Amino acid sequence: MIKKEIQQLFELGKNAFKEKRYEEAIYNLEKIIDIYNKDLVFYSDNEYIIYNEDDTDNMHALLANTYYNIGASKHNLKNYNEAIEYFNKTLELDSSFFDVYYSRGVDEYHLKFYENAVSDFTKALEVNPNLQNAYYIRALCYAKINKHKKAIEDFDTLLNSFDEINYIYYYYRGLSKFHLNLFEEAVKDFDIAAYYLPNEGYIYYDRALSYSKLNMFDKSIRDYTKAIEINKNEIDAYYNRASSYCEIEEYDKAIKDYDKVIELNPNDKEAVYNRALCKQSVNLFEDAIKDFNAIINYDNIFVYYNLGICYLELERYEESVNNFDIFIKVNPDYADAYFYRGTSKSGLEHYEEAIEDYNKTLELDNIHIDAYYERAMSKINLNLYDEAIKDFDEALFHIESDSDRAYLYTLKAALNEISKRYDDAIENYTNAIELGNECYYKRAIAKHNAVLIRDALNDYNKAIELEPNNYEIYFFKGNAELDLSLYEEAIKDFDRSIELNPNVDEVYYNRGIANEALKNYDEAFRDYEMTVKLNHKHDYAFNNLGSYYVRVKEYDKALENFYKALEINSELALPYSNIGEIKSRLALIEKEKNNIENYNNLNKEALEYFNKSYQTALKNNDEYEINSIIDDMKELSHENIEPAIEFLKNNNIDY
Repeated sequence: MIKKEIQQLFELGKNAFKEKRYEEAIYNLEKIIDIYNKDLVFYSDNEYIIYNEDDTDNMHALLANTYYNIGASKHNLKNYNEAIEYFNKTLELDSSFFDVYYSRGVDEYHLKFYENAVSDFTKALEVNPNLQNAYYIRALCYAKINKHKKAIEDFDTLLNSFDEINYIYYYYRGLSKFHLNLFEEAVKDFDIAAYYLPNEGYIYYDRALSYSKLNMFDKSIRDYTKAIEINKNEIDAYYNRASSYCEIEEYDKAIKDYDKVIELNPNDKEAVYNRALCKQSVNLFEDAIKDFNAIINYDNIFVYYNLGICYLELERYEESVNNFDIFIKVNPDYADAYFYRGTSKSGLEHYEEAIEDYNKTLELDNIHIDAYYERAMSKINLNLYDEAIKDFDEALFHIESDSDRAYLYTLKAALNEISKRYDDAIENYTNAIELGNECYYKRAIAKHNAVLIRDALNDYNKAIELEPNNYEIYFFKGNAELDLSLYEEAIKDFDRSIELNPNVDEVYYNRGIANEALKNYDEAFRDYEMTVKLNHKHDYAFNNLGSYYVRVKEYDKALENFYKALEINSELALPYSNIGEIKSRLALIEKEKNNIENYNNLNKEALEYFNKSYQTALKNNDEYEINSIIDDMKELSHENIEPAIEFLKNNNIDY
């Protein structure tokens, strides 16, 4: 009777299970266990003892199936822990019940007991190697415990040994390949998965991650965009697409994606921080400062560091220093922080303090080229030129890159020029040229200053080959030709310079000198007029205009221009001499009119101007002006101009 009742309960439970009435199935099946426990068996050492020995095998089999079906019902109700308990009991009753290993493995997978699950799936597959889903879930378990090679082996089996293929296998195999840094192979698997499962956004997302690892950012952006099209609120896709945009320096687009991330999650401080970095990269420093300040209490000390950089770029040096102070207090071994703080202090003209920060930078990073450079610049501001040169030499000792070494040689050469060590400058520019920095233009200027003018012309010509539209090179080349009295060549180069840039006053002035040397006085006059039109403070141009008017005997206009030159620069010697000449010539006119008093007064004034001119030239220690004044006096003395003769006598100058 009991046996019949048990059979009926088992059938009821089995039917309820088939119809997915799992709680009812459990209810009926547990009654069977109660009957066994109460009426048929007693326990001894955890073994079931059956009174009727003829029915032992059948009862064990039925009881094992009962536990198994209860476990299966518990599984379907997602009571995985309880399901495992019943599966364990099944195996206690019948260790050859191999279906249990698969079922228990599934529950262990759900409970994240991945190692146990792998063991159970392996046992299930030993008995039945055709359990396709066992390979699949075991592969997922392997992936969860970072045994990706094992996972790939199972996915290979699934794809090569079974006729029915689920294309999701390619996706998961691609994930394992991704974690093994096999990014190109991962992309191939994701390609197949995306082709057959085109509406699954996560496939595009993970393929995008692979493309990012391969530095194929255009493709990663395309896939993140596809993932977003499938799911408009896929926050990670926006976030990572922003990162890809940053990699290709499309910061404006990255900012828009970070905007969306922040819209979806206003508390994402990391997104605000990254958005601020993007704004900083596109020189939106004020906007970046707003973002950084919005997360000032965010647990990221680099907020202060980047605030310091933004304030530095805005030349708000004190605020910059304050933020670097906070950063350095927490992170005292970060070389760049001292470097930028030093630069801010240099902006405040606190050069000694700046040097201390550059010293600390170089203590932490002895190949920090910019620190050597900026420390040298601070030393230059303190007139410590030799110390600055040592900084460049120290940097050259540490740097191996030819391009960096060439750059340092050009900086060192520029410093040589400041110190008027032109030979050293030429040597350093030559070193830079040999390392690939084609600084012929700069070397030409150094050679020009060293009075190696013909050598300078060769470098100017090479510079023009490299930069045929650089008006400055033609200007300086013209100056060199002017110094060599190659006036026609100089005029051609000044013409080309003016053609390229018609707004530089000094080019017209020097062309005027060349024209005057060739006695093209009208052309020279027009050049000087253009000079003062562009520069109302060009003292020499006004002086030369005055000389032109002397030549055409328009003395009133001549005096007007000489006085204008002195109004601009009272320390200019030549206008005094020129005014004296006009006074002398006006005196001769008065003598012809027999106006002796005017004649004497004008000569007296002329002598005063000659003396003023000579004393100013001596004060300026300007050898060119001194010689020019003496030559003018001698020339005037040959015309029997008395103030000139008296000047020469008074100064014991032979004439």
